[in-house]
Amino acid sequence: MKFSGAGLFMLLLAAGPAGAQNLDNLQTMVSAGGSCPVFSVGSERYSCSGFVYTKFRNGRVSFTFPMADTAISFSGGRDSQPSLDNYVLFVDAVRISAGRGEVRSAQASGRCRMNASDDGLVIHSLSCTAETDRQEMRIEFRGNGKPVNRRSF
Repeated sequence: MKFSGAGLFMLLLAAGPAGAQNLDNLQTMVSAGGSCPVFSVGSERYSCSGFVYTKFRNGRVSFTFPMADTAISFSGGRDSQPSLDNYVLFVDAVRISAGRGEVRSAQASGRCRMNASDDGLVIHSLSCTAETDRQEMRIEFRGNGKPVNRRSF
């Protein structure tokens, strides 16, 4: 999955009001292609072909997994990077955005763990798990070995 500048912008808008209100706050967007052998929201199963990492100037970060007419975002304001190739986001919110502008947001507890090349240009894997008061979400992403598409704002 490789998004153009307009594609990245539209994906952020698809994230709904939370995404739209942060457009001025946008710092970095990175898209990576691959597949999701595991992608579940409650008892529902999905697939993916990539994700978008978004970093905002206020320190918040999200991993968004776009689908045909929906996007699921794992978001947090606290992270760590124990080594160059490992990154952890502590998830405190999830958002599910439908194509018609409907957005469901919920407080959540979980984490995303990303493994990348030391230079950050190739994403090897990303796993996200989060629980809300209603359901559990789990995604296991495997990168396609190609360099990411990065855009700074």
